[in-house]
Amino acid sequence: MNKGRTDGTERPEVETWILRLRDRPGALERVLSLLRRRRVGLEGLSFAKAGEDRLDVELHVGVTVVQRERIQVELAGLADVEAAEGEEPVGLRRLDSFNENEGTNDGT
Repeated sequence: MNKGRTDGTERPEVETWILRLRDRPGALERVLSLLRRRRVGLEGLSFAKAGEDRLDVELHVGVTVVQRERIQVELAGLADVEAAEGEEPVGLRRLDSFNENEGTNDGT
């Protein structure tokens, strides 16, 4: 849970976001550029081919609630973002939704 700092700002929490992109030149860079513009802390990044012309991207990012809401809308608007996984729009999944004992998604 985000806790306010003494200066009234939110503390970012690390979340895992999973996106499926069209594998086109510049697609991943457009996602990363959006995160840079929004001053999101990138904690980790992995990606893998998901078919002939698709790419699955897993991002570990530090975001506040306000950042997350804004970025969800902007990611959904990117032409190369095809699908996402998770409960939130554009596939935002919190790290605490993973089974810490096994290091895998617990399916909830």
